[in-house]
Amino acid sequence: MNDPNPPPPEAASRKAKPPSSDAEFAQKYFTLLLGQYKMMGQRANDAAALAEAERIARISVAQITWEDIYGFELSILKLEPLESLRRKAWILREEYQEIASSKEQKDYADSNPPDASLASVKEADLRADLVKLQEELNWAYTVLWVQEEFRSKLTRAVVGMTLACVLIFGVFILFLGGFTPRLTLPAVAFAGMIGGCINTVRRIQKTDLQGNSDLNLIQLERGKLSVYVSPFLGAIFAVVLYAIFASGYIKSGLFPDYTSAPADLLYGLFPILSGTELAKLLVWSFIAGFAEQFVPDRLDQLTKRGGEEGDMNPSGAPRPPDMERIRKMMEEIKLPGAPS
Repeated sequence: MNDPNPPPPEAASRKAKPPSSDAEFAQKYFTLLLGQYKMMGQRANDAAALAEAERIARISVAQITWEDIYGFELSILKLEPLESLRRKAWILREEYQEIASSKEQKDYADSNPPDASLASVKEADLRADLVKLQEELNWAYTVLWVQEEFRSKLTRAVVGMTLACVLIFGVFILFLGGFTPRLTLPAVAFAGMIGGCINTVRRIQKTDLQGNSDLNLIQLERGKLSVYVSPFLGAIFAVVLYAIFASGYIKSGLFPDYTSAPADLLYGLFPILSGTELAKLLVWSFIAGFAEQFVPDRLDQLTKRGGEEGDMNPSGAPRPPDMERIRKMMEEIKLPGAPS
C-alpha cells in the first residue's frame, strides 16, 4: 500500500543529522512538539506557517534535524491561538533572560514588550514579539552548537597530535633499547611539546564564547593555526631553556645543577645529566612548553641584565651615555669636532 503521508523528497538525502549522542534527545523533543501540534485546536490564520509545519510533521523521526526542530517550534508559535500565546510569553522571556547578555536584557526591556497579562494586549504585537524571541533563541542555540563543535574539533586535533608524539617517542626509545643520557635533548623537546599540547587544550576549553557569535567564530577559525603551532613552540622553548640552564645564566636549587655533571658533552653542546638533575630538567622543560611566557620572560631578563652589565666600567661604575663616551674619546686623541 502507498503511504498516505509520504516523507518529503529531500528526506532521503539528509546529511545534517544530530550526532549519535544527541539523536535520542532530538527525537524525543520532536515527538513532543509533534504531539503538541496535532493536539492544537484553533489555529491562527497563517498559511505559510501551516505549510511549513505540515512539511516538518511528515519527516521521519529518525531523519529529524535540529534545524527542522527549530523551524517546527517557530511554526507552532505562529499558529498558536492568543490564549496559548499569553501563557507561553513568560516561558520564552525567561528562557531569553538565561542566554542574553545584560545589555541585551536591558535593550529588550527598554523596547517595551507587550504585557501578555493584560486583556487588552494586541495579538499581532504579542505574536511578533514572541516570534522574534523564538528566532533569537534558535539562533543562539545554533551558534552555540557550531562553536562547541569547532572547539571539540580543535581539542581532538591537539589530543591526537599529543598521542602521536607520545607514540613516536616511545617507539624511538624502544628501538634504541631504552632511555640513555644521549636521548636527553629529544626528551627535553618532547617534554616541552607535551606541555604545549596540554596548555593548548586548556586554553581551548577555557575560551569564552559569549558575546558576538560571528566574531567568536572568526577568531576561532583564524586562531586555529596558533593552536597547532603552540606545541612546537613548546619544544623550542624547552631546548632554549636547556641551553640557558647549561650556560649557568640562572641558578637555583630548583633548577638542574651542572656543577657535578660529567665532562662529556651531549652533541658537543650540553653537559650530560642523570638522576634527580635530569628529572628537574624534564620538569622545567614541561613548564617551558606549558607556560608560554616563561622562556620569553627569562630571555627578556637576560637581555636587560646584559644591557646593564654593558653599561658598567670594569671598576663597576656606570658608563657615561654614548655621546658622552664619544666626546671624551675624541678629546683624548685630540680630534677636532668632538660633539659638545
